[in-house]
Amino acid sequence: MVLRPLACAVALWGALLPAQAPQRPPVPGPPPLQAGEGLAVSGTDGEVHGYGTSKAEAAMGVLARLVWLKFEGNEWAARGLTYKCKGAAEALDGAGAKGHGRVDLDGALRGDCTRAFLAWIALSADEWRKVYGEGVARARLDEAFHPFLGGRLPRGETLPAFTPAWLGEGDLLRTSPEGFLRWLNDPEQSELLSRCRRTLGSRSFHFKDLAEMEDWWFQAGPGPGGAGVWTVGGNGEIVAVLHQPGPGSAAQGVARFKAIMGIKRK
Repeated sequence: MVLRPLACAVALWGALLPAQAPQRPPVPGPPPLQAGEGLAVSGTDGEVHGYGTSKAEAAMGVLARLVWLKFEGNEWAARGLTYKCKGAAEALDGAGAKGHGRVDLDGALRGDCTRAFLAWIALSADEWRKVYGEGVARARLDEAFHPFLGGRLPRGETLPAFTPAWLGEGDLLRTSPEGFLRWLNDPEQSELLSRCRRTLGSRSFHFKDLAEMEDWWFQAGPGPGGAGVWTVGGNGEIVAVLHQPGPGSAAQGVARFKAIMGIKRK
């Protein structure tokens, strides 16, 4: 059989065109949530989909570290700051008596080292006072944390004491799954999301398309006083925030997040 020139050209052109990838929905369908769980999910279009108690606020817990990472992370990384965490009897974080050892910014984020963050925040506060003065420094702080303060910080012209409350302990900083996801989806947080992927990423399969590898990153931790567990994660296309009620660990939060989102380890 002899193909005509036009037919040959069409056949050749079709062979050269890249195969179209199958279209996947930007976010999963309604997930099977348990009582009290709140989940917010968004795809590349940035639209936030909420399920369960996704609008309910709770103490921020570990999510506060990401706000500090956006606010001061570039400065801390540029200065190459490290901290030797020796631990202590009091339970500021999961370091225990031995501590986390010497950590840089990435290590402190992965290990959730409260002491390192508190030490670097104190250094930054001293710099702010010198460079901006108390009034301007306080205004910058208020602007950065405004979405999570809800009027709980008394007004003033001086910097507050930077206690563990500024890292999610207690009730000073609060958010909801939808509220935090909307903050993450702001274009100003694009660099933060890139840093999270680099620092917290892991290689995983997605059950919807096992032929395609996806980079997922996770940040998780219990809220103060056993007030729920927060987990946030993303893969470059999907970003999701999960809050579970009751006591729990970071590992339990990530496991539940994966179960809901259909993520499997390689």
